[in-house]
Amino acid sequence: MTTDILFSGSDLMFQGGDLVVGRSEAQHAACILETHPAEWRQWPLLGVGISSYLLEDIALADLRHRFEVHCQYDNATVDSFQAVVTDDSLKASSVSIRYQT
Repeated sequence: MTTDILFSGSDLMFQGGDLVVGRSEAQHAACILETHPAEWRQWPLLGVGISSYLLEDIALADLRHRFEVHCQYDNATVDSFQAVVTDDSLKASSVSIRYQT
């Protein structure tokens, strides 16, 4: 289980005037999917860059494979990955990762 400061969208979460700390695997998965390679200064290879696949014809199996590879860079394994592709959007509908201890 990975714990970190939690976000609501791009804003920090507060409860009773304090930062909220909790399970952060979902946030980490979202960051890996949304960011592009070279956006992380410390880890320049990390990031799938899901927005760059909007105009491409990509198989979901290929997208899942790329996500799994990038999760391995972050020492995580993918438990589940489901994405929905429509004419004008591509979004991960259900993602679950687990960090190795």
